[in-house]
Amino acid sequence: MHVITGEYQIRRSIPRISSLVLVLAICTFCNCMIAVADATNGEGTEQAIGIDMSDAAHSSKAEPNYEVVFPADRVNIMTITITPGDWEKMRENMTEMYGEFGEGISGGGPGQAGEPGGNPGERQKIVGMFSEVDPVYVPADVSFEGVGWQNVGIRFKGFNSLQGAWREGSYKISLKLNFDKFEDEFPEIKNQRFYGFDELNLQGNFNDDSLLREMVVPSIFRESGVPAPYTAFYRLYVDYGDGPKYFGVYTMVEAVEDTLIETQFADDSGNLYKPEGNGATFAAGTFDRDSFEKKTNEDEADWSDVETLYAVLHSDMRLSNPVKWRAELEEILDVDVFLRWLATNTVIQNWDTYGGNCRNFYLYTDPADGRITWIPWDNNYALDNGMGGGGQVPGGTNPGDPGGRNWTPGGMNPGEMEGRSRTPGEINPGDLGERNWTPGDMNETPGVGMGSTLSLGLDEVGENWPLIRYIADDPVYYTRYQEYLGIVVTTSFEPSKMEETYEYYHALIEPYVTGQYGEQAGYTHLDNPRDFDTALDDLIEHVKNRYDAVMEFLTLAPVAKPTPTPTMAGLKDLTPPTVRITAPAQSAQTAPGETLQIAWSATDNTGVEGVAIFYTLDRGKTWIQIADDLPEEGSFTWTVPKDAGSTLIVKVSAADAAGNVGSASRVCTCTSATTTAVLKGGNLIPSPIKPVSSFSDSWNIKSLQNGNTNSEFIANSPESARFLSPVTKPVTLSLQKAATFSSQSGRDSLSSGRG
Repeated sequence: MHVITGEYQIRRSIPRISSLVLVLAICTFCNCMIAVADATNGEGTEQAIGIDMSDAAHSSKAEPNYEVVFPADRVNIMTITITPGDWEKMRENMTEMYGEFGEGISGGGPGQAGEPGGNPGERQKIVGMFSEVDPVYVPADVSFEGVGWQNVGIRFKGFNSLQGAWREGSYKISLKLNFDKFEDEFPEIKNQRFYGFDELNLQGNFNDDSLLREMVVPSIFRESGVPAPYTAFYRLYVDYGDGPKYFGVYTMVEAVEDTLIETQFADDSGNLYKPEGNGATFAAGTFDRDSFEKKTNEDEADWSDVETLYAVLHSDMRLSNPVKWRAELEEILDVDVFLRWLATNTVIQNWDTYGGNCRNFYLYTDPADGRITWIPWDNNYALDNGMGGGGQVPGGTNPGDPGGRNWTPGGMNPGEMEGRSRTPGEINPGDLGERNWTPGDMNETPGVGMGSTLSLGLDEVGENWPLIRYIADDPVYYTRYQEYLGIVVTTSFEPSKMEETYEYYHALIEPYVTGQYGEQAGYTHLDNPRDFDTALDDLIEHVKNRYDAVMEFLTLAPVAKPTPTPTMAGLKDLTPPTVRITAPAQSAQTAPGETLQIAWSATDNTGVEGVAIFYTLDRGKTWIQIADDLPEEGSFTWTVPKDAGSTLIVKVSAADAAGNVGSASRVCTCTSATTTAVLKGGNLIPSPIKPVSSFSDSWNIKSLQNGNTNSEFIANSPESARFLSPVTKPVTLSLQKAATFSSQSGRDSLSSGRG
């Protein structure tokens, strides 16, 4: 099985083709830089001239292009056009399932979506309003970077978020796209793809004022060694009859059943399940096939893999012969991935998944090894204390909670929820009376309603969640779980790295969330623009609190290892070194052949034994060692390989005497790789383009329209050059553009003007 376990990735985009494209190809010894003028007007409409089902944008034979569809360094724009009749069909379908649109709102000023209202009894009805039927699909046209896709299947999607947004009176509802859904009705789109992708998910970021959770959480899981989808930000425009309307910033999420199992596993022909409901808890006496919806191999009546897992999990050998039980369990379940998921999910906190609710995860059986692998899904409720008191040290309070409070469902009062994420319909668990809360206990069926975050010790988890309870009861597995807790907070969820990540993405999307070009009333989940900034502060505080909580827990909780390694008063050292990279900066720009200064410092409670430096060119699939046996603090000068692509990740790892390893990473951008700049109304975005370190002696300038070369202009570097491009077909922009190349401080740059 091939699982992506690399560091947090930021990928550069590749050139985009639009209805009017002016391409500047700056030739280098290894690649080129391209400036692209995109015929997109201020309202998000784009002109798509013809569709070629054999090209890389549409063909089912094309490999998934992650750099186009899931860039991490820009916000993509997508326009969806739905006929008025089909839009009304979608609305009527939602009304049948969830009642009248906006019936739960009360007020809502400019730039605000309004606040869910109603009395507690009315709000409580929401829990029973969930539908087991997916909303209806309708055909729609999709436009992206000047390229069009016709008759794409589109529907509303979600669970809590779906009914919550509908009742809130916001059209910023999550959407699912299926590019060949209607191929039987429209044979001309047979096997239509979107740059190699068949299905995609546009998440509306409901209940997340930061709009960051769906974007960053999957990368945390991947770095922790858990398969998870790739994500990207999109500005979404929808035209349902009155012209394109800005629906706000969405997060595009890769579909597990489409490309994730193809790219992150050795064999994608196995059974993929999306479990939900009581039967999928794996609790004794609850198993039923209906709780394991098949997303692949639907026509085959084969659930033998999950049935085997259920049988082994409840085998008497768990108590009579734990060694044999572990061996048989590991033959059917990738226990290591599950432990990594459990540790990561418990650290970051997410009540809306297994252990709190029985939903929002996939199970995939890879035929390559026959084992079931856990895949997390739907993270808009993560990174928050959530519905319950997670993170407690056994017998103590939760060090991660503000003021040391032990948050428990039913124990919150409305005043204490200030600044916290809203629960669907603003249900206050305290309104439901005092109960003996256990994870997933809000409803009789652990797939409906609100659950609870888990404590770090997992002591409160009952046998109604046996995948957690039985594995945590095993001393071998529990020791590994504890070790992974420490690894998570010092690598994938390390506070300083996460703070940089949060701030980077916050700044990236801020112009499109608040202000003149931000989200508008009726198409946002923000009650106040200030909440966007407050939510960033909350995320930063949360990651720091969770680090403190884990470190305190690991200090106070004994390690239940059968043969412990005695150190420090009889306890094994589980604390990995802390690594800080002081150079290069995050997203620093470099180029193949240039020297890169790498500087670091590493500390450890028992001392650092050694430091090593690695790099990756394939988003963390493989790491190549640069140097080892380095001191705990120092610097290293390294020459960037000539085969470096657009994204380069450097990792510094430090080890201590107990074998604990801590790491930190930096993402660098190689500017000699293909770079895209966009001309809109004569303005270059970004301006200037940061160039490579050296160029050949000529500029190769081409004018493209719908991907076809119309004319070519050549100018010598570093002399300035101007060009005008004739336009032979109607477009939404003015007919002439101009760009100027100049030399600034010995380095070439690009600026633009209007011709």
